[in-house]
Amino acid sequence: MSVPTHTARVSAVSIVRLEGVVASLSGATESQPTAPVVFIDLAAVTRVTSLGARELAGLFGRLAEGGRQVVLADCPPPVVALLNLIRGFAGDAVVLSVKAPYFCDRCGREKSLTLPAEALAASDEPEAPPLLCEDDGAPLVFDDIERSYFAFARRVRHATASPELFAALAAAREGRVPEEVPAAPPHDDSVVRAAIRDESRAAQLLLPAADRAFWVVVGALLGVLALVGWNAL
Repeated sequence: MSVPTHTARVSAVSIVRLEGVVASLSGATESQPTAPVVFIDLAAVTRVTSLGARELAGLFGRLAEGGRQVVLADCPPPVVALLNLIRGFAGDAVVLSVKAPYFCDRCGREKSLTLPAEALAASDEPEAPPLLCEDDGAPLVFDDIERSYFAFARRVRHATASPELFAALAAAREGRVPEEVPAAPPHDDSVVRAAIRDESRAAQLLLPAADRAFWVVVGALLGVLALVGWNAL
């Protein structure tokens, strides 16, 4: 089943909207957008299958052909999970914003907040901003583990967020002509390369101290057993 897809061009900006469950993109974007800036609006995506993940990555690559700037907007949790899981999933596309999921422990209300990827990447320990429930005023709970959910931020190319860029996205969503067509320059790729080089070290740092101590002890015991076995020979 193909995911509902809507493609529109407003002036020099194109917007591709994906909705619902991404299981197949057959027939999607049959006419290649020709605008220099292409927004992929992912806000309404609810789930991505394994096949859908492969096709999404292919879509990002096809749209980036010809030097177009592909901007991923409002990546929901299923897409954020893929950004964290699959290295290079976004390809040459830049991430403008993601959706942070919250829920209210008291009334069960769910809410999402749009966060610029650039701001997340600038923080060593990105955190979800505190929010209050609009129904009962209780503090909302972030519906994931912040460290793992925001881990993608230093591993992908993100757009340099600007009011003009968000205004152009809003105009494209509403079918209006934006006042200007802003560029969406990515941040310095050297940051991404450094993050990839440090990925194994980062994984060690993410391991709880107690677990690290356990594996150190296990390693020491294995070393002793190996030495005893060698002496027995």
